[in-house]
Amino acid sequence: MEAEKAASLAKLHKGLHSPIAEQRDAALKGVSELGELETIAELVRLRGETDEASVKEQVGKLLRGLKLEGAGSTLLEVALLPENADQLADLLGFLWECGGSAEGQLRTLSTRAVEHGMAVMVEALTLFEALPEWLDDEADLLDAMLILQQGRAALQGGNATAEQEMLKLMLAELMQSTFQVILCLLLKLRNNRIFGTPMNNTFGNIFKWTTFGESHGPGMGVVIDGC
Repeated sequence: MEAEKAASLAKLHKGLHSPIAEQRDAALKGVSELGELETIAELVRLRGETDEASVKEQVGKLLRGLKLEGAGSTLLEVALLPENADQLADLLGFLWECGGSAEGQLRTLSTRAVEHGMAVMVEALTLFEALPEWLDDEADLLDAMLILQQGRAALQGGNATAEQEMLKLMLAELMQSTFQVILCLLLKLRNNRIFGTPMNNTFGNIFKWTTFGESHGPGMGVVIDGC
């Protein structure tokens, strides 16, 4: 059964890239029924290779309607590949429309936004706005914030004021998710105070996090500098 399924999938992918329009169109019609996560990369490849507007539109419709479990993260991984840079803004738009998330790829997405400019920045901001308040990967979040801050700094003094403002908005959205980082710092401060382990209360270089609290009380807080 598995071998038969793999053969059908290989046939489907081959059909998507067939030079014969009828075979390609038949494969596109079969994607909804036979497609798997691997098919997403083949669809993106087809969209990048074709000059036919109708084919691009049909592929876009398929990508916007992805329902497979894990389809959003797979689409984002494919979209962020260097060879898909020309399609990145459109693919990010499809990702948002199919309910996908940028979670776990904030570092790479921020890098691409700085590299590729306004169109990608706009779509990335939309995805950042949809992020949950609590993210699993704190390092990815902080790295993304650093990349955006450095991107803004690199544009200062030039004519790209709109791009600077967009990066500022993206950074502000990511700041909404730093509650978890602050909480972890406060818990670390509390635990070290309880167990008597000395620790520095200031962390970071570009972004500086300074925790403070009552020496013998429950009150704690944090100051973030560099945003």
